[in-house]
Amino acid sequence: LGLYANDDSIELSELQYQALDKLYSLGFEYGFYDELIKSQNYLIPSEYLELRNS
Repeated sequence: LGLYANDDSIELSELQYQALDKLYSLGFEYGFYDELIKSQNYLIPSEYLELRNS
């Protein structure tokens, strides 16, 4: 479990966000999406972690 459930797995790195945005950009370019999607606009805010654990 240490490989999957650790503090580093909670959030994506900047490089991972860039990779997702590139995939969404290609999807938009080829007509899979009606608008350009930025991955960070659709994240669950980290403040919810406190609520979940309360």
